[in-house]
Amino acid sequence: MEMGLSTTEISSSSQKLLGTKVTAATVYNHLVRLGIPVRSKSEGVSRSKSKEAFIKLTDVSGRHKTNGTRWNTRYWNARWLVSTGKVKATKSKLTQDQAALLSSLLDEYGKSNALPESMVEEAFSQARMEGFPYLVMDRDEMVKAWERLVKAPSNKDDGSYYWVGSETTLATMFHPHLYECRKKGKMSPVELFESDDDLRRAVRKAYCLRGRINRRIINDICRNEDASGRVGNFPPRVGKSIIRELWGTQTGLEVLDPCAGFGGRLFSSAASGSVRRYVGIDLSKKTYDGLLKSVEFLKSVGCEMEVDLRNADCVSELSKIDGSFDMVMTSPPFFDVEEYVGVELPVDYAEWFSGFMEPMMRLCSERLKVGGKMAFYIENVGKYHVPEDCLKISESMGLRTLDPIHFIMNFGASRRKEVGKGINILVWEKVSP
Repeated sequence: MEMGLSTTEISSSSQKLLGTKVTAATVYNHLVRLGIPVRSKSEGVSRSKSKEAFIKLTDVSGRHKTNGTRWNTRYWNARWLVSTGKVKATKSKLTQDQAALLSSLLDEYGKSNALPESMVEEAFSQARMEGFPYLVMDRDEMVKAWERLVKAPSNKDDGSYYWVGSETTLATMFHPHLYECRKKGKMSPVELFESDDDLRRAVRKAYCLRGRINRRIINDICRNEDASGRVGNFPPRVGKSIIRELWGTQTGLEVLDPCAGFGGRLFSSAASGSVRRYVGIDLSKKTYDGLLKSVEFLKSVGCEMEVDLRNADCVSELSKIDGSFDMVMTSPPFFDVEEYVGVELPVDYAEWFSGFMEPMMRLCSERLKVGGKMAFYIENVGKYHVPEDCLKISESMGLRTLDPIHFIMNFGASRRKEVGKGINILVWEKVSP
């Protein structure tokens, strides 16, 4: 910025300037974190050269420690004052004047909540009356979301795709029981909603973060509150990008998904225009029923992809599936990270890997054509290096490891926007029978 470069120019020269390739979006994100919201070359240079000092909101309010029901009144009062515009902040950064104003207001409130309790009680009572805020779409909204998914491009930027969550709600809608699933050691969103104390705390946080409340905001806070654990769905746009990366514009593909889950890969296969047949397996009866409803919707919008769904344990069911597939695309459970409705959590990693992951991978590879591809989304779980363990056993299955497909998140965990971080989809090619 001292050189008077725009974010685009910094990106273009990043290898020379920084020693590594950085996208314009990453440059922008880092500058914003430093309190420099660059929207144009002139504005960014002007603000940078002014060397205006910014103060972190947490330096004034203290940090909110994410530990279950812990509540830092000063921190949440600061969030409320910012969200309602009483104090001006940019990406949790304050000018010196605004930091002084915030500190003064926080001292006045002391240990009292700045957010009126009457507002919390009104929103709490309304939520209780309306019930859990499942995300729903009417028929027109569903059709429009499907049309957007079909038309959505799979754009690659500097070797990476973006982990785009748009249209994921279309798939999730058919699986309301997803909100009954939980992360290990956490409440499910439904359990948090049904607890009076936890729901009141969630409402307070939602107000403090957004300055307002509605059903969608309550849904979001119930999934992301410290005491609850969010179970996500595989974004259909991500699946489309994987198919496009591995197969280009080729059509007539047959796809096998041994852990079909909440329909993200079903919808991505259907919307890709490349897949002729999709075979999905899932152990949960509720998830299977939701997938059947998804297929009914796909047929209603003219999708002609052949779908074969199985409600079974994939290790036992895979041996019953005939034919050879062009592609296996799936996201196996991450050991014991998530608990699904109707599915027991494993307790021993070695037993889980040898009894589930290894035979599942072997059976999938046996059902791939020579030249077929296998794409897995799997991540490390604590001290367990699941992707590395999968790569170690893959060669014995006639699989050749290809370069992973890299995704950068553009929502949620912002640190994944940093260079070298993100999500890698493991990819193999079958080279021998």
